[in-house]
Amino acid sequence: MYSINTRGSTGNSLSAQLVMARDALLAHQNHMNTISHNVANVSTLGYHRQRTILGARQGNPGVNGMYGSGVGVLGIERSQVAFISNQERLDASLTGRWSTQYDSMMRVEEALNEISENGIGGALDAFWNSWEDLANDADSSALRTDVMNKAEDLGYAFASTYGNMDSQREQINVQMRGHVEGVNLIAGRIANLNQQIVSLSTSGQAPNDLLDQRELLLRDLATLVNINVEFDENGAANVYLGSEEIVHRDSNRELKWQEADDPSMGKGAGRVVWTDTKREVDISGGMIFGLQETRDKIGEILGELDSLADVIRDQVNGIHVEGIGLDGTTGNIFFRDDVSGARSLEVSNEIRENVDKIASSRVSPTGANDLAHEMFELQNATPFGNNLTINGKYQTMVSNIGSATQNAGLRLETAQAALVQTENLQQQYTGVSLDEEMSAMITAQYAFTAASKIFNAIDEMMDTVVKGLI
Repeated sequence: MYSINTRGSTGNSLSAQLVMARDALLAHQNHMNTISHNVANVSTLGYHRQRTILGARQGNPGVNGMYGSGVGVLGIERSQVAFISNQERLDASLTGRWSTQYDSMMRVEEALNEISENGIGGALDAFWNSWEDLANDADSSALRTDVMNKAEDLGYAFASTYGNMDSQREQINVQMRGHVEGVNLIAGRIANLNQQIVSLSTSGQAPNDLLDQRELLLRDLATLVNINVEFDENGAANVYLGSEEIVHRDSNRELKWQEADDPSMGKGAGRVVWTDTKREVDISGGMIFGLQETRDKIGEILGELDSLADVIRDQVNGIHVEGIGLDGTTGNIFFRDDVSGARSLEVSNEIRENVDKIASSRVSPTGANDLAHEMFELQNATPFGNNLTINGKYQTMVSNIGSATQNAGLRLETAQAALVQTENLQQQYTGVSLDEEMSAMITAQYAFTAASKIFNAIDEMMDTVVKGLI
């Protein structure tokens, strides 16, 4: 509450009563102004209900005791519940974190492309089955061409999936960089509002609408990053990001997106640091944290894709070099072994140039199919241990991504429900109720009308006195 200087009347004279009636008119007019302001902002986002605080003026001594001095405006009070505002910021931070994480994980799931036959899972099945077809007709060059084509499809599926996920990671880096700029912009605006609020507060004025603006900005900032807010004796909001201040009274620090030197982290990768100290910012909430978690998760998935592709390459090559091609050559690798990773699962140049170098047997260039059968059964091998096959390893990856996405969705639902509940509490305790405002308006209107009648009556009494003196 902020006090407003008023001038009272003294004595019990008609002139003093006239001043008292005039002040009553002004006080209830002020009350009506506040009511009108509330009604006008009933739909304004972040507006907190205001209330005119009226109080009896200090009485004046008279012959027969103390005489009342009427009413005055003590201040314009803004409805505020600190606990609810703090909880709203916490809920906004959680909602920001899980909303961005859920959205980005949904895109990661789409990048796997498992809803179509072009996904890695479908390409693996087709590759294994092509070897079974070759085993049934071991002397067929056409089926060898099919084996090569299915291998190229598998390599394309790996490269495409990897590229899609890497693009998602790049987009996340772009989003994070943009949010860092948003944090700096909001922090600067909060510092500017702090300056205005402190200036008005120390001069005895009520900066209620500025407080509403700052409250909205604090919530916006909490949506982006984890913050704690402390208010000083003059009403300035000092904001902490992690353990360090980002806003102190009328000044603010800035964050910076520092590009990473490691190309394996993807294009545009970086970290958030303090511009002045170059230390990494301790971010543990909000949209930036949600994006950071997903970006790191994508990095893990890409590593698993690289590992899976390398295992397939090594397992297939390890068997194939022991076989005899239809052209009678031996020691031919199936996949290129001078490259590695999911983006480079490519059929060797020798086989591309002559599919008859594809072996179906270890014992004879024609007629036998033992190696082709072994290639088909490779899908049941467990190179990862724990009875985990190549297909099983990939399905585990898909399942883990699905579980992470589902978990983010459930967390988002919980956070959104909590935020809605807190917003409803905020509206209940600090929002505008039109029913209450209409009731207050009627009271103010009656009081103003009564004060005007008193004013007119005293004016007539004074006119009578003046005429009696003539």
